[in-house]
Amino acid sequence: MGQDVMLRWLFVRNSFDILGNYEVSITYSSPGIVGVTTTFNQGGGFDAIGSFVIGESSIAPDDLVAIEDTDLTGYDPVVQLQYQNANASEEISVRRATAVYKPIGRMRKPKAGVT
Repeated sequence: MGQDVMLRWLFVRNSFDILGNYEVSITYSSPGIVGVTTTFNQGGGFDAIGSFVIGESSIAPDDLVAIEDTDLTGYDPVVQLQYQNANASEEISVRRATAVYKPIGRMRKPKAGVT
């Protein structure tokens, strides 16, 4: 919408493949918003391959895509998302991230001089 349009960020819908029962951190920031970090579990109740017990654990099917909504706050025309896992051996596969906002309107900047 442009740099002169002010937005109010509502939430981001994260779509991801379930690759294990791991914690994923999302940090969102922008020039006008101080970075905020939230954490969610990407496992959805399924155990990771290699850590499950036969007859007790449930395994996610290959084509299952999970959705997690993360609340956003702040007013700025842009937002940056950073996904991070807890350990290097934990996989993350983000398919889509859709940030939802409410437009507030164009903001005029005062001009110097006499018009």
